[in-house]
Amino acid sequence: MMKYVLTCCYADDDKHGVFSYALSNYEGILFSDQIIAVGNRKNDKSYCGHIALRRALRDVSKRSEGVSVITLKLDDVLIENVAYELLESVNTPVYPSLAESSKRALRRFQHYEFAKITTDVDVGLSVDEATALDECESKLDELKTLKGRLALLKMRLVSPNKIIQ
Repeated sequence: MMKYVLTCCYADDDKHGVFSYALSNYEGILFSDQIIAVGNRKNDKSYCGHIALRRALRDVSKRSEGVSVITLKLDDVLIENVAYELLESVNTPVYPSLAESSKRALRRFQHYEFAKITTDVDVGLSVDEATALDECESKLDELKTLKGRLALLKMRLVSPNKIIQ
């Protein structure tokens, strides 16, 4: 049985939202990626969080081997807007059908649990947390440049599953 950690974070600015995730196991980081939210949806962190988490879990399940156990490390934004909706009787989901499909995506794994990204300055970030947070911030910065906007346009055409509209 393989144990994985999926570290996810969400950050946005006035034009874009970026959901970044990194998958790791005992060997270290296996891969990382980002999903970009554009338009009015970027402000709806519950909607974007569920869609992006579902896409990330689908990607992880394709890459994982055999029976898998996953720990989801989420930042404060995703804990508040996604994780609390996935826990029974904590928060009523804003989008019940999205919350249900996120629960269904989690059932691809034999067992899952939630964790919080470290916020203690004295302890510091783990490698997977630093990777997810750094890639999230760097993608937001990149989207402000002409090169980043052209890459976003290409991404809309080539890989629309990396965009939430």
